[in-house]
Amino acid sequence: MALGKFQFGGRGKGKDKSAAGDKPAKGKQGGKQAGKAGGNAEAGNAAGGGIGGKLPLGRSGGMPIAVDFGTRTLKALQFSPGDRPTLHAAAQATTPDDLLDDPIARLGFQRQTLTGWVKKGVFKGKRAVCTVPASHTSCTQARLARVDGVDMDALVSAHLADTLKCEPSAIVQRWFETPTSTGKSEVLCLAAARALVTRLMDTLRESGLEPVGMQSEYVAVLRGLQRVSRAGESAATLYLDLGHAATRAVIGHGREPVFARSIAVGARELAPAPELAAVGLAGPAGGGEAACDPCEALTDELAVGVRHHRSVFGETPIEAVVFAGGGAASTESCMRVAKVLRVPASVADPFAGVPVEKRAHVVGVDLSKPQPGWAAAMGLCLCPADL
Repeated sequence: MALGKFQFGGRGKGKDKSAAGDKPAKGKQGGKQAGKAGGNAEAGNAAGGGIGGKLPLGRSGGMPIAVDFGTRTLKALQFSPGDRPTLHAAAQATTPDDLLDDPIARLGFQRQTLTGWVKKGVFKGKRAVCTVPASHTSCTQARLARVDGVDMDALVSAHLADTLKCEPSAIVQRWFETPTSTGKSEVLCLAAARALVTRLMDTLRESGLEPVGMQSEYVAVLRGLQRVSRAGESAATLYLDLGHAATRAVIGHGREPVFARSIAVGARELAPAPELAAVGLAGPAGGGEAACDPCEALTDELAVGVRHHRSVFGETPIEAVVFAGGGAASTESCMRVAKVLRVPASVADPFAGVPVEKRAHVVGVDLSKPQPGWAAAMGLCLCPADL
């Protein structure tokens, strides 16, 4: 199958054209949120699917600050409400190299940076939402049949307790159910340690913010990329967020995730040094052929996920692959992956179609250029404040 056009998608002419809102997907979402249990709910209509649609407003009429605690960068994003919400603030800070492999020190640096932004008045209000890192999220696929008198949340809890060998109270879970022709449902189960979720909430509070929502990084990436990918309500799309240390892979049917994995191959392993130097990332020592083996490892892992999807949803083949993340700056790596998967590919710009205020607070990011690394932060803005 031909690859078709391979380019930054959706930027178009001018940033003041809003993306059209999408309809919510037919799947179900449920799960226990931090601090309380959440029942089944229709997934994803909190934001109307696009920046041009309805977005969740705060109690005082403001929008929450979306905070993405990434490995290589800390990102924070906020929109101003209105018929067509506009970008009010976008701030980014790069993690010092000596902190990249020290998660505790890295989070401390990011807390100090976020505190500085808050004190300088970069954002409006104090309400904030953040991601739960994919690297600290367990993803399992389960084929579950509904049982009379037992809700799906309880079935997922039992499944995760058995799989992870832990008490249900030790984790925060979220699940996404997709019916199949077998009579059972394919359920994507996401779980993170409750201690980690508490730590992230405390970090927001220590930065002077009020946590009002938390989303899996997988879900945030899907929401942020589906907005600009033009994928239909039920179309199957593979989204690849090529981060610094790992790649987040999400297969979505419209706005609903049906498969998610974190693969320990990231931008620092994939791309030749010259391509990443321009965006402040370091390639593998030696460059050149050294990038080949990591790319093959990535495509092997992706092939496992694609085969699983085909075995369960054979009637819904993957129609496209969309790349994002800092590693998407390596066109060579993206092309290699796309050729193996044999589907049309593009590199997404999450800021495509986003109107920007004339006096927007922009720190550490050039909005005149494509910014594929902002998928998770943008997706957070399209998710509900659910705490």
